[in-house]
Amino acid sequence: MFGLFKSKSAIEHEKRVQLFYQNCKKEIEDYIAGCPEPTREDILKIAVNAKLMQVLFGGVKQIQAEAREFLYPFTTNGLAVFISIDGMEEYAALEKMQALVKTNFDQLVEKNSSDLSLPAINAAFIMSKLIEFDRRLK
Repeated sequence: MFGLFKSKSAIEHEKRVQLFYQNCKKEIEDYIAGCPEPTREDILKIAVNAKLMQVLFGGVKQIQAEAREFLYPFTTNGLAVFISIDGMEEYAALEKMQALVKTNFDQLVEKNSSDLSLPAINAAFIMSKLIEFDRRLK
């Protein structure tokens, strides 16, 4: 019933956002499937991409809950690498993870790609700037 009064442009916008979200989600799943025994770097790459996805799609009400449920375990795995493998304290691990994500986000802003981002994340980032994924639909 809630979709009865949406404009055609609002419906198209939601479809585009959903398409980019599903592409990013699939690429992370495929990357994980390609790493039967993930290394430290693989886990960090997955964690950074999950956090970048969270930044891109976190403000989209239609997929917020699903995105949070899908992405949260991956972001916490990145922290676990710093805590358990590198022996860092929790706060230091959080700061390092935040710095890693910020560096890669800044690279996306400057070059539309980053050292750790997957191609679908790069494409979603570019499109998020063009169509504003989290814009309010009327």
